[in-house]
Amino acid sequence: LRVAFDQANRAGRRSEGNPAALVGTAIHRCIEALLRDRSQTLEGAWELTCRTMAKEGNDPTQAPSSRRAFSRLRRRLPALLELVDDAEWTEEPHIEEFLASSDGMFEGIPDLVLVGQRRLLVVDYKSGFVSDDGGVDERYSDQLLLYAHLSVERFGIGSADAYLLSLREGLVPVDVSEEQRNRYVRRAIDEIRTYDQRVP
Repeated sequence: LRVAFDQANRAGRRSEGNPAALVGTAIHRCIEALLRDRSQTLEGAWELTCRTMAKEGNDPTQAPSSRRAFSRLRRRLPALLELVDDAEWTEEPHIEEFLASSDGMFEGIPDLVLVGQRRLLVVDYKSGFVSDDGGVDERYSDQLLLYAHLSVERFGIGSADAYLLSLREGLVPVDVSEEQRNRYVRRAIDEIRTYDQRVP
């Protein structure tokens, strides 16, 4: 699925896929641009992002959900910026930085990692709903557990928190405590071993 998404959305290719995915890419790029250059306005960053993507052959403003998504971003962004501006963080934000575990079994690219002296904060952006009646969707909680596992190893800080920034629901906390991370890693390794046993 990741390969298919990348092929459909890489630079220079006209997207024939899901318009929602195109808008989601624009949202990610816009947030990234704002975090890298805080002197920009949200409107300016969005306009530049959409113009750049249009030149690549994928214009997110043509998607029916474009205006609605931007309106939701405007409403949700202040909460994210408040997190980023917290004086607790001792490093610049790590934005879409590739992380890999030392054993080579895990890798990922979190949208945002904030590093303090005593804890980490991992944030991932989602355009739609991230919760259901049973709590946070397991696909998304697993994704945050993976990113937290990688971040703890990379930065050497054992305490981590995580949020999903949903344009529909705002900041949604995800439990990435050490117990949950270890449980996830064990389950993931078991699934990898099961796969390896089945595939020649």
